[in-house]
Amino acid sequence: MEYYSTAVVAGAQRLAYWSDLVSETFTGLSVTPEGERPFEATLARAQVGGLILSSPVSSAARLLHTKRHIASLNERCVLVHYQMKGSCDFMQQGRAAVLNEGDFALADTACPYSFRLSDDHCMIVVRVPLRLLGAWPFEVDQMCGVKVSGAQPAAKLLSGYMTTLWNEVLQGPNTDLLPGALVAKTMIDLIELVCTPYGHGIRRTLRREATRDAVVRFIDERIYDPKLSIGVIAASLKVTPRYIQKLFAEIETTVGQYICSARIRAAAQRLEDPNEAHRSITEIAFTVGFNDLSHFGRVFKGAFGVTPAEHRRRMLGARDIVPEFHSL
Repeated sequence: MEYYSTAVVAGAQRLAYWSDLVSETFTGLSVTPEGERPFEATLARAQVGGLILSSPVSSAARLLHTKRHIASLNERCVLVHYQMKGSCDFMQQGRAAVLNEGDFALADTACPYSFRLSDDHCMIVVRVPLRLLGAWPFEVDQMCGVKVSGAQPAAKLLSGYMTTLWNEVLQGPNTDLLPGALVAKTMIDLIELVCTPYGHGIRRTLRREATRDAVVRFIDERIYDPKLSIGVIAASLKVTPRYIQKLFAEIETTVGQYICSARIRAAAQRLEDPNEAHRSITEIAFTVGFNDLSHFGRVFKGAFGVTPAEHRRRMLGARDIVPEFHSL
């Protein structure tokens, strides 16, 4: 076991000393102290079976892992953070998690991330080279920024193994007798056990998002087809209309509303285009997929607050616009 402390260096050099130390331990970090009191920190570190286990304790600080750090990586790793004391805010891949005592989170060193640490926090961090993980049933980056609750049974198994290994084995006199490869494999298997339910849930979410993206692409490519409907979309993509309805309900809209909004935007672009000024509003409405002129006028006014004709006059002025003989 190796021990480090900022107490051994002068106050003005502590931050640089700590930044270098955690960068070496966790593959690149920038440290910014937060709070009023002088910055203090300690780190204990041990290696077993290809894993690096460490326990950092510090004053409140913000840690950033940036593209600059990523560019200098020698090996992609997963960092498994176990919050033993205090709390921290963690963000990666656009996901944010608040870790409290007992919680876990994974960080991927191939992507930027940030931590905001409370005063006197304490955690155990396991650095796992990606090459040791094997075939997990989910992608590592799917778990980044996801809080794994310490209350779930599998998390309790992992925290028990981790703390026992740290407190009673690695700090004991017979560390050299440990079967390192077996210890590391057990640790990795427990991490997989903890993360798999979350990974499956995230994978289902990603599948839903991929299907919704496919529906949107299908609509956008056929937006001018007046026969476009949820039934046509469902049959073409081999899903049920009800499933598509659920996908769009998740983003608080419907397929019909999305199609109508897309057509209205397309119509507005044509009404604003001087090269389309010779075309009547009726022709434009039917071109973008509407088959009811009165409905088009109502929807357009609802979206823009004015009739299509008024919108066109505002955008282009009165010159060279084909005359309309109705209220649109």
